[in-house]
Amino acid sequence: MVIDVIIPRIQYLSPSLSIRIAAGEVIERPASVLKELIENALDAKAQHIYVDCEGGGIDLIRVRDDGCGIYQEDLPLALASKATSKITQEEDLLGISTLGFRGEALASIDGVSHLSLSTCISSEDHGWKIDTDKSIRPISHPVGTTVEMRNLFYNLPARRKFLRSEKSEFLRLKKVLAQIALSYFQVGIKAHHDGKLIYNLPSRKHSTEYEKRIIEICGQSFFKNSIYIEEKIGELRLWGWLGTPEFSRKQNTLQYFYINQRMVQDRVLSHGVRQAYHALSQGGYPTYVLYLELPTNQVDVNVHPTKNEVRLAQGWQIHNFIAGIITDLLKQGKSSKQFKYFSSFSKISFTDHKVADNGSVYPIQSLQSENNNSLFGQAKEIILKHYLLAENTTGLVIIHVPMALAYLVQRKLYAQGDTIRKPLLFPLALKVSVIQAEWVESNKDKLLQIGFDLSRLGNDLIILRQAPDIMKGADFTIFLATLLPKFINKNQKDLNLALIQSLIINTITPELFSNPSFSSQQETDGFLQELASYFQQNLSPKIKFWRKISKREMDSWFTLAQD
Repeated sequence: MVIDVIIPRIQYLSPSLSIRIAAGEVIERPASVLKELIENALDAKAQHIYVDCEGGGIDLIRVRDDGCGIYQEDLPLALASKATSKITQEEDLLGISTLGFRGEALASIDGVSHLSLSTCISSEDHGWKIDTDKSIRPISHPVGTTVEMRNLFYNLPARRKFLRSEKSEFLRLKKVLAQIALSYFQVGIKAHHDGKLIYNLPSRKHSTEYEKRIIEICGQSFFKNSIYIEEKIGELRLWGWLGTPEFSRKQNTLQYFYINQRMVQDRVLSHGVRQAYHALSQGGYPTYVLYLELPTNQVDVNVHPTKNEVRLAQGWQIHNFIAGIITDLLKQGKSSKQFKYFSSFSKISFTDHKVADNGSVYPIQSLQSENNNSLFGQAKEIILKHYLLAENTTGLVIIHVPMALAYLVQRKLYAQGDTIRKPLLFPLALKVSVIQAEWVESNKDKLLQIGFDLSRLGNDLIILRQAPDIMKGADFTIFLATLLPKFINKNQKDLNLALIQSLIINTITPELFSNPSFSSQQETDGFLQELASYFQQNLSPKIKFWRKISKREMDSWFTLAQD
């Protein structure tokens, strides 16, 4: 028996239907509208924002700002889909610094409500208004923009039916206002709902006034029971307020986390905060207002329609950085204004668990140094990942870089008394055995003398925050995993300093430097010069990390066949 099946044809959706579907991703409820409109105002560099809402934001949301305004010619594009002034080319997605960038918000709101937009720029004596019907007319309007949305989801009755009560939607509006107010201290915000004042927040232009905004939004009780944190390593900065463990709450309503002024929900970073509180928790949810600042090219904000979620290039490293700092702060119970963990360095690249790079570890000497040039010469190229090709007066020199780095670090550790320490870009947290964690706790001061800021973080967790600067580029995960068992195998809880240093030096192997890199020609030549200096002081036939090939030897490799 043959059953007739009607095969549907594939066709384009109508523009109006496409807009409504897209709006469903961006606009979930009135709070979504408010968030998008305020973000547009902030991207326009507004210093003051005025908000009026009615009926939980279902009946009316009006946002007025004193930002830069919009050109009259651009008004039709302002309400068009995929039209924006915030990015112009594909590369801009790799470093987004604005809150909006997709060009979807106003078009989505316009598709599910009655929308009007009024604006004026400073070079004109009057403004312009565009309505849903796309007609444009001149009006009187101060510099800035006003967007008015009425009757949300009037054309999607099923969607409107799923909204909560006016009171519930109002509380969501208030939450959005609080989130934005805590991120943009310098912007004044005044908001009304059904004619009643909700917030009247003056601008807080100086950091000394930020505490007032925290009290206005989070309350005096939170502020009195919080610890201020501010830590910076190179391009990474964490600051804000941490509620004490005793000030935990039954709900997670007092948790604000921002990345580059954008309120985000990130499970990895939230776990870092929870992990720090876990050992000291009194039960309940921790409270905090935290701000993380890092290069925009390390954050992908284009991963979710509402832009509430982000993807970090170094997520777990930042997780460890946050967990380590907060754990120590909570244990100390005082502001990091009074208790500093890390020094700030001006030149630090965004890499893995590496010693912070504040310039070359290797001294830059004159390239005309006859003593050094006669041995290794001048660097040319790294080949096959591990080999450095150099040229001196007699021919070529091939150096096994990981082996040479291990040799150089060993010699320096032998020679140096007071080792210069530098922070890791991201403190390295490692899960170890309880015995190893106890050993680290007992010998912390000795390890510090040798250059390692290593401490116990939990029952079976340790954290490395600083290491000798001469170990730049080393893989400290491999290093600690190899080193700690050696300490325990000595079957002594309290080893003398000389023995600890000897065990550390014997753990320095080429495997720790499997990904060598140099930031400049000068640094590479400086490495060769210092390598030559140490090698000539410690000549040994057992040391084989380089090979010299003379020009004569190379010439002998090649022949031209004769008839």
